[in-house]
Amino acid sequence: MAGFVDAILIMDRDAEFCRSLADGLTATGYVAVWTTEPRAAARLVAEQRFALLVVDETLPLPMVRIDPGLPILCVRSADGAQPVTRAPGLPVIEPPIDRHLLLAHVWTLAGSRRGLAS
Repeated sequence: MAGFVDAILIMDRDAEFCRSLADGLTATGYVAVWTTEPRAAARLVAEQRFALLVVDETLPLPMVRIDPGLPILCVRSADGAQPVTRAPGLPVIEPPIDRHLLLAHVWTLAGSRRGLAS
C-alpha cells in the first residue's frame, strides 16, 4: 500500500487468530501489531497512532478514550459470546472471515483515518 504509514492494531482473545490476521495483513502490505490484552492495546494506542483497530467484539475498548478518532472493525466471536464493544454503526465481520471482505473493510476504515491526517 503506497503511502500507508500507520499500523493496524489487532486485539482478540485468540493469539493464533491475531497472528494469522496480522500475517495476512502484512502479506498485503500493511503493518500489523497484535495483542490479546485490552490493557496492552490501550498502552499501544497511547504510545503510537494506529490507522485501525480490529477487535474481538467480546473485549472492552479502553483505548477509545485515548484516541476517540480511532476507526474500529469488530470481529464477531465464533463461540457465541456476548458482545461488549458493540456500538451502533460499528462494522462487524462474521467468522469464518472472508479475506476479501476483511481487506475491503480495512482499506475503507484505514483510509478514512488517513484522510483525517491529510
